[in-house]
Amino acid sequence: SPIFYCPRLPLSLDCVCKLSRQNTMMLQVARKVTRSMAKTQMAARAFSAVGEMDVDAVVKSRKKNMSKTYDSFQTFKDPVVLERAEGQYCYGPDGQKYLDLLAHNLTISVGHGHPKVRAAAKEQIDKMPHTSSMYYSEAASQLAEKLVDTFPERTDGEKWQALFAVTGTEAVELALQMARVVTGNIPILSLTNSYHGSYGTAMAASGGKACRHDLPETGGIFHLQSPIYHHKDNIDGLVEMAETTIGSSTSGNIGAFLFEPLQGYGGIHELPHEYINKMAKLTREHGGLVIADEIQTGYGRMGDCFWAYEASGVEPDLVIVAKGLGCGFPISAVVAKESVFKTFDDTGKFVFSTYGANPVCAAAACAVLDVLKEEKFQERAFKLGQVVSKHLHNIMDTFEDCIEVRGKGLMWGIELEPDVAVTVFESLKDQNFLVGLGGARKNVLRVMPPMCLTEEDLDHFHSVLYATMETCSAKK
Repeated sequence: SPIFYCPRLPLSLDCVCKLSRQNTMMLQVARKVTRSMAKTQMAARAFSAVGEMDVDAVVKSRKKNMSKTYDSFQTFKDPVVLERAEGQYCYGPDGQKYLDLLAHNLTISVGHGHPKVRAAAKEQIDKMPHTSSMYYSEAASQLAEKLVDTFPERTDGEKWQALFAVTGTEAVELALQMARVVTGNIPILSLTNSYHGSYGTAMAASGGKACRHDLPETGGIFHLQSPIYHHKDNIDGLVEMAETTIGSSTSGNIGAFLFEPLQGYGGIHELPHEYINKMAKLTREHGGLVIADEIQTGYGRMGDCFWAYEASGVEPDLVIVAKGLGCGFPISAVVAKESVFKTFDDTGKFVFSTYGANPVCAAAACAVLDVLKEEKFQERAFKLGQVVSKHLHNIMDTFEDCIEVRGKGLMWGIELEPDVAVTVFESLKDQNFLVGLGGARKNVLRVMPPMCLTEEDLDHFHSVLYATMETCSAKK
């Protein structure tokens, strides 16, 4: 009833009206509370729907609404659906716990969701999620300083400087563009079996058919035979062949020599240091710049040095970095000697990247560089690399279908017979171990984990890999 009173008590009309107004107000409040509760319950139901992931719906939605283009790279027969990740582990919606031995294609350097990286990103989000590179930001300036400080002092007296972008491919594009503009020479020397990106000039520079489309590519790219497999002991012959290529296919002037110190997607091949030095000398004799692609190999992952090129003694003119720099946040950079940037800038033409040096990504990258130093990840990579080497060589020494083990630090590959490689790759996934599969024949299991994993993780992986090999390969 809208009027609450005891009928046995005589009330004046004025009192009844007052009570009526009071109860009407109470009903209005009650209605508001009810509506608010309904909204809260709806929100709770929506959150529950997100928190309790429907795996089948996720897969169905992706197949229906997303292009299948990326599936050409994802080679599992049944897709892996992930919900969260922490440290060296990834978790599926049904509670599966995967050991990430691929570092999500080498993007995760110090671990998934490292507390300091996460905190730095959150703090920057609260201050300013984005600003164009037209404007100066503290995060970008700090990152430039921290990044160039990781490089050894140059012997020519020049300083290092950085130019930020978003992806590795974008940074490769920038580096090659800069080399051509600065030298005035178009030809670029790259290597067979290399990978630098999957579109544009970066695709043209990549030395494998897997990412090359049947369309007119950027010209002026010359692929030299990599010093791998039976070619690795023919360094002088390969350098002589490179000189012949320069002399017969170019004007004699080249823009750059682009190389990965250790080829990653191509199957884990470390380039001989002698070869890198002789190619750098040849490149400079013909007016070119030396470009080291450290997108996969940097940040102390090699164990003996912070940047992989340092082990060779070569001093590049430009270095390309990405992936592990942001540890999951998209950021890349071209780091070059200052004279390269000055000549490039003197053209008066502009280069612009909308999200280059995004402050959230820059803040996260600053934290990554701090964590790498504070937690001594380079030393960790060196020690754990010895454990990986021991385990993988044990597999090679035991099973007939193991062709070769290659690698360094925390970047390894074990080459198997192709049919065995695919079987082991799938079986490891089914047993909650995520590895990569690369090489020209897609038969190299790539083991390149976040650098925060433990020796116990590696021991467990070895025992499972050994048991898996027993099911599909004879022992020697």
